[in-house]
Amino acid sequence: MLSLVLLLSSMPTMAVCECYPECECEPYCRCEFEPKPEWYGDMYEACVFGESEEVALLLGAGANPGKHRSLLRAAGEHIRIIEQLLPYYKDMTAKEYAEYRACIAASKGNARELQELLAGGVLPNTTLPCENMCSPMSLLYLAVCGLHTECVELLLAQPGIDVNMPGGVSTPLDIAVSRNSPEMVRLLLAAPGIDVNGTSSWGLAGAVTPLHTAAQLGRTECLRLLLAAPGVNPNATDRWGATPLQYALKAGHADCAQLLRDAKM
Repeated sequence: MLSLVLLLSSMPTMAVCECYPECECEPYCRCEFEPKPEWYGDMYEACVFGESEEVALLLGAGANPGKHRSLLRAAGEHIRIIEQLLPYYKDMTAKEYAEYRACIAASKGNARELQELLAGGVLPNTTLPCENMCSPMSLLYLAVCGLHTECVELLLAQPGIDVNMPGGVSTPLDIAVSRNSPEMVRLLLAAPGIDVNGTSSWGLAGAVTPLHTAAQLGRTECLRLLLAAPGVNPNATDRWGATPLQYALKAGHADCAQLLRDAKM
């Protein structure tokens, strides 16, 4: 027992993380030896959490984020904040600037600007640089999220467009279903190369198809469209083996459950 006490007393004490004081890091946390990055602080947190009003106040108070590119990347999917910060990055290349502008245009439904940027060399599969998403969001994904039909049609017409490229945890088709947009679902299902059984990783189950999403959320009309698509698998299972029918029954969507039963017959 004495040897254990002596051993514990000889161990270094826990250091407090300089980046986040409430976090107790291991003694050899790199935060202890490296200088705290200047972008950690109020501006960084405002970017991460989408507090555009706070960003505006900080900029008005003289904050200059121009030399900290990580702030722009930390803003993630918060397009409003990216718009606020973009003018401060004078050292950004023309290509980078155009890609950010294209992402903003797709997200806000500005089809004219998006078309000009694509004609100017922005690739149709450009993604939004982001630090806090597992999969960066593509132009198509951003346009689908906003239900911007004209932008989606424009992007689907581009040579080499990847209609299945995920954004965050969902595919464009899956997000169209979750947004309950039959019009958007029709557009995507008509696109060459669409994978109607493509999986997303939202929720605890993971590996869910658009059918699972439609069944879970009761998107009856979207479910009809999906079930009519060539190659659809109504018996697809998520990571734990659950089918869309089981999702519909558990969520209490009787109409969706009946459509799925009929599809199995």
